Amino acid sequence: MHTISLALNVAIALALVGGFFALRGKLLSSGQLIAQIDRFIAWVPSHGAQLRRYFAAAQAVTGAFLLVFGYAIGRDHLHLIRVGHRTEGIIVRFVLERVHTASGTGSLLSMSLPIVKFQAGGKPFQFKDWMEQRVNYKELRVTVLYDPANPSTAMIYRPVYDWIPWAPTMGVGAFLLLASVSSWLRSRSANPWPSPGTLRTTLRYKWTSDGLKKDDGPDPGR
Repeated sequence: MHTISLALNVAIALALVGGFFALRGKLLSSGQLIAQIDRFIAWVPSHGAQLRRYFAAAQAVTGAFLLVFGYAIGRDHLHLIRVGHRTEGIIVRFVLERVHTASGTGSLLSMSLPIVKFQAGGKPFQFKDWMEQRVNYKELRVTVLYDPANPSTAMIYRPVYDWIPWAPTMGVGAFLLLASVSSWLRSRSANPWPSPGTLRTTLRYKWTSDGLKKDDGPDPGR
């Protein structure tokens, strides 16, 4: 299975590289590349608002996805941070778990996860923490954050790591949503892109004995 997946990835990469060089040779040999660039430069100034709307839509979709994804992976942590109570717990043992790596090669990664025992409401509870413990010390006392309505929902209290990675993910999503609103509002205003004639007039300067001055002579490009 691994050999088939590797062969498929190599075939896709070769097809993409071959298509790129074929298209590159066609454009360069026929002069179409320069023509395409010229048409795009002429098209942009008159479609600035439309481009901003497309860009705002892409930002909104990406931001919404990151917000939903961040909440999905961090809702338990967020709930415990909001309503959780703190108490002292003790690591009683470690369990070795094997998880698949994100590389898609089928390899397994071993993680040593602590089992923590604590008291809540006069009753003993224990849970398996979500983060690997680098130092496997049994009987190590830790601070536990637990849900008073459901004490079996708990985690080791870590001021920084309890916010990672879901909080930065949601923060980036919220930023992209706000940026999309700003882009959409700007797209409703006047065309933000200057016309090619304006650019030619603005960029025409010449050096004189007194320094750099604007050239008010006829535009040779017209």
